[in-house]
Amino acid sequence: MTMLGGIPERMGLLALVIVMGRKSRTTSQQLASRLTQAGLHTGITLWHRLPMIGIPAHIGECNRMVSEKLSAYSEGLFAAHRMAIQLMVEATTGRMPFSDYPNAGAEIATAGLRPALRTVKANARRLSRR
Repeated sequence: MTMLGGIPERMGLLALVIVMGRKSRTTSQQLASRLTQAGLHTGITLWHRLPMIGIPAHIGECNRMVSEKLSAYSEGLFAAHRMAIQLMVEATTGRMPFSDYPNAGAEIATAGLRPALRTVKANARRLSRR
């Protein structure tokens, strides 16, 4: 019998999701704060990038914009799906306290937005240095 992360392989992905657990609980206020901060970073990024759009000398930056968006989208989609399954398993097995139910949507949204928020922040930092 082979092992997958210390779990017998026959138990599969569901057992892996149950064992991994979540690091922390996310509230709607924390999600709102992260989105507000992302709005500021987006403004900085747009301030630097808008003058570059359509100029042949900056085609590399335009290609980077598109590839970063696609990458963040696919990572976020996978992370949100994984979090939704994880929360469903925790709720079904009784490992999730009732007090955490109202914040489940915020946790799924945070997991899905994390790659995009990370990319926006990195872009604002990188473009501000130019």
